[in-house]
This record gives sequence, structure tokens and C-alpha cells, in this order.
Amino acid sequence: MLLSVAFVPLMLRSFGMELYGVLSITWMIFGHLGWMDLGFSAACTKFVAGSLANLRHDEAASWAWTSVGAQLALGTLGGLGLWLSAPPLVDLLQVQADQRELAVLTLRLFALGIPLDLVGRSMTAVLEAAQRFDWTNALNLFGAAWTYAVYSVGILRDGDFQLVIYGLVALKLLHLVAAYWAACKALPALRRIDLAAVLNWSRVSEMGRFGGWVSVNTAIGPAISFFDRWVISALRGVAYLPLYTVPANLVTQLSFLPGSLAATLFPAFSAMKAQGEWERAEMYFVRAHKFLLIGLAPLLFVLFVWAPELLRLWIDADFSAQAATPLRILLVGLSIGLLAPISNALLQGAGRPDLLSRVYLVELPLNVVMIWFLVRNYGIAGAAAGYSIRAFVETAVLWIIIHRTFPWSWRNGLGLAFRQMALVCVALIVMGYFLSGARIGSYMSVTATLLVLSAYSLIAHFFLLTERDRSLLRGMLRRVEA
Repeated sequence: MLLSVAFVPLMLRSFGMELYGVLSITWMIFGHLGWMDLGFSAACTKFVAGSLANLRHDEAASWAWTSVGAQLALGTLGGLGLWLSAPPLVDLLQVQADQRELAVLTLRLFALGIPLDLVGRSMTAVLEAAQRFDWTNALNLFGAAWTYAVYSVGILRDGDFQLVIYGLVALKLLHLVAAYWAACKALPALRRIDLAAVLNWSRVSEMGRFGGWVSVNTAIGPAISFFDRWVISALRGVAYLPLYTVPANLVTQLSFLPGSLAATLFPAFSAMKAQGEWERAEMYFVRAHKFLLIGLAPLLFVLFVWAPELLRLWIDADFSAQAATPLRILLVGLSIGLLAPISNALLQGAGRPDLLSRVYLVELPLNVVMIWFLVRNYGIAGAAAGYSIRAFVETAVLWIIIHRTFPWSWRNGLGLAFRQMALVCVALIVMGYFLSGARIGSYMSVTATLLVLSAYSLIAHFFLLTERDRSLLRGMLRRVEA
């Protein structure tokens, strides 16, 4: 996150608004093609974890190689499709004529990385099944370090964008090699390539049935999330896109906390479902919501209040004047949207990913109409408003579905925790509105912000957290210090 904050203004100055927009679109397309995973990564985690739990290591390795074979085939098809469709895609994005060939090359080089990326997901799934989150974190850090090293070289070589693209594709290959090495450490039986498992169609079918609904979510979710960027590019041009993608990417970076929490809750909910421990699952569900809101509310407050000043210092005053309002609107949506991954983890852990898919299928056409209307009439502020509206509606619908599906009490569970947090969040919103004109040189603005944060800390400690919550957090702190 810190590297992203530092590099965005450098990249905008070195590569220009249009090439930065091309890079944003390319990463977005790469994310869209994640649906070609067809749920095999989730299936790999599930089946490998089951085999490891029963100490059947050779069987676990066979499941992993079956996933690798399927992912390699799917990734090859996806890469070929992107390679062939690169020229018309670039024309659709209204890239200037002198940058067209470079934009086509960018898409085609990324196409080569698709099979590498999908096979790497199977190796990462093995690490997750073995609960080696230390290795998955190390791989993520390696990828981030290499990515920004490549950006640095491109910037130092007078904005050599082509070198950056080649370096990012090389990263995909290095990441796959590192992931396989780590997976072999976690599961030594994986060192022997099992060609019979790679071509085991019965296992491919079994994994495909499990991952079918997951793949629907993976396909539709990014389409919903990134449609606003496509509309901005189509209606306003790709050079206009960074004014939205920069604040949107900043907001997306904050989602790593609920995403990380959901990644660990998914196997936990799966185990509780198998054991019928619904009261324990409800306790995890409620406390996850509570801790996320309590932990992120002050950060969202500070970003909302100081958005114009942060963008001004980060990039420049002109950029801030156009992007501050969209950033603030996005932060309002994030305040509730950050809770949705917890519901997703519960539905998948309980074996009901189909419920989320049905929500997405209804949401997709409505989102298309809403975003097109808002962007056409209100520009990037309209796109941000569309995100916030969708975040509120989607999260509320998932809560309703969960409390109609599982034997839980809204009044004594999530409803009680949410009512407590709602009062505090409303107070923060009101204070944020009055402090929205904060300036770095104003001692009154800085002092008022610190006073609000201090009051929030006291309220959270004595009003929002129970003694059990405080005991848990103290225990976590002691383990970190140890």
C-alpha cells in the first residue's frame, strides 16, 4: 500500500495519463479473466485439505496435479482469446494512434501470463490447504517487491513502458516457480509429477462440479466491480480514467483486511458446518463484523476528512480538485461494502455459493443500467455513487439471505452489534461533514481530528467491545509481542 502511494504520481509523470490508463485497463482485463479458473483453486484447497486431514499425502498431491492440468488448459484458452482480441479492444478504448501498437503489445504480453497465473493459483491453493499462510504472504510480498522494482526501472529509464510490461510478464513466471517450490515444501509428495492425475477426467469433473458456482461468482463479481471503469473509458476516454482509478484503487487496497479475514474464515466455517456448530459460526460471523467496523472506522474517517489534502500532497492540486469528491463517495460505500466478504465466506463455507451467484445474476443488469446513467450524467462522481449504492444494497441483501437460510437470531446476533456500531458511525459521519474543509496548515483542523479519534477510542473500548472481546485482543497483542 505504501509503495502504491509513492509510485502513482511517479508513474503518472513518467508514462503519462494515457499509458497509465492502458496499464490500469490491462490489469483490469487480467482480473476479469480470473473467471477462467472455474473454481478449481477453491476446489483444490477443499480436496487437498481433506486428504491432508486424513494424512493421505499422495492423494493430496494427485488432487493438486489434477487442478494444475485443468488450469493449464483453461489458461491457454484464455491467453489465446486475449491475444486475438487485443487489437479490437485497443480500438474500443480510444487509444491515440501513436500509442496503439504499444497498447496491443501490452495486452498480448499479459495474455502469455494467463496460463502461468492460473497454474500458480493451484500451487497457492496447496499452501492454503496446508494452512501455510506464511508462505502465501511471502509470495505476495515477493510479487509486490518485484512489481515495484520493475516500475522503478521503467521510470529511471525515462518512462520505458515497454520494459515495464516485459518485466511484469517475467514476474508471472518467477511467481509460479516460487509457488511450486513453496508447495513442495508444504507437500513433499508434489515433487513427483503425476501425469495420470493431470489427465484424470473423473477428478476434473468432481472438482468442476464443486467449483461451478464459485466460478460464476468469479466471473460476474469483477464484471460488476469494474464495469464503471469500462463506461468511463467509453464515454470519457482512457486518458480520463486515472481520475477515477487512482482513488478507486486506494479504496480497493483497504479491502485487504476483510479479504484476509474471509480467507481464514472460509475453512473455519466449513469445519463448523460439518460439525453442526451453528452457534459458534454465528459468534464468529458477528465478531468478524464488529472487529472490522471498529478497526477501520477511524481510518475511513481520516481519509474522508483529509481526502483533498492527501490527494494534493500525493499528486497535485488539479488532480485533487477533480478526484477528491469521488474518493469521498467511494469511502462512504466502502464503510459497508467491506463487510460483504464475511458473508461470502460463510456462504461458501456452508456449501451455498449458489446463493451469492443468484444475487450477482440479478445485480448485473441493474448495475449496468445504473452505472451507465450515472457516469453519463455525473461523470466519475456518478461512478463512485454507483459503487456506494451497490455496496449498501448488496451487503444488506446478503444479510437477509443469511438470516433466512441459517438458524440465527438477528435481534440477538448481528443486529445488536450493528445497532451499536451504527450510532457511532453516524456520529463519525456528522463530524466528518463538519471537518470536510480541513487543511494541513490549520491547527484547529488537526486538533479537532485528534479529539474525534480520541473520543472514538474511548467509546469503542468501553461501549462497543465486551470484556470477552477485550480479553481476546489482549491475548492477540501478547502473542504478537512474544
